Amino acid sequence: MLILIDDGFATGRGTGIGNYTVELAKELSAPHYGVHVRLETHQQLQRIRPNALRRLVYWAWLNTGFQHHLRRVNPDVVHFTNFLVPTIRVSRSKIVTTLHDLSPWIASKTVSAWYRPYIRLATRLAVKYSDIIITVSDSVRQEINALWPECGHKIIVIYNFVPKIFWTLPRNDRLTAWIVSKYELRHRYALTVGSLSRRKNLATLLRAWRLVSERHDVELVIVGPPGDAFRDVRGHLVQRNVRWLGYVPLDDLVRIYDGASLLVFPSLYEGFG
Repeated sequence: MLILIDDGFATGRGTGIGNYTVELAKELSAPHYGVHVRLETHQQLQRIRPNALRRLVYWAWLNTGFQHHLRRVNPDVVHFTNFLVPTIRVSRSKIVTTLHDLSPWIASKTVSAWYRPYIRLATRLAVKYSDIIITVSDSVRQEINALWPECGHKIIVIYNFVPKIFWTLPRNDRLTAWIVSKYELRHRYALTVGSLSRRKNLATLLRAWRLVSERHDVELVIVGPPGDAFRDVRGHLVQRNVRWLGYVPLDDLVRIYDGASLLVFPSLYEGFG
């Protein structure tokens, strides 16, 4: 069996969907599954700017050149992990789509007004044209089924899994201390992990942390790439007792978790969280 996994430009951004895609491809490539896996990243489209134009070109590509590519490669399954799927099919490949959440409906105020119609349309088409819809929690399954009850039979719940490094890497206090020193973190810090997007509610967290800093000498460490809330919060990222590290390699992130005094999780909505 040949499985193509299409990342929808997610793997290069260090986000949760990107990590999901990479880890899924890695896990399915294990010999005991007996399948061949190819990760499609569409490198030829990565350089297109702005991002809105790149999405439109990518959608057009999925329905044209990518279809001829599928006919040549002839995979059994094409798995789309970032909600966008083709609406034209010239191959016999089955389409599987992972829908991680329904934020354009459930948390619509956190999605930009110009982006909301696009992602809603793309999600509706993904539900319609996919042979199987994978979602990551029973909560999201219920949300999808409420909007599109006629497609309920296509939904399968498969929970996200923790990358093996988190539960196979032995705890090492000396190495944790070295990583904490490498990033120049304080001895006591709170940690929040995720892209700087409105749905993660960082603006509220940063306002609250200003009050915390008046009473406690504890640092807030934020790990994650820029997102749609970056312009809203960047002025707060330089306040006292706040450190934004951006993207951090996974093996370093494990140690940063180990060294944290507490984890802060202020997100307004998550499909799995």
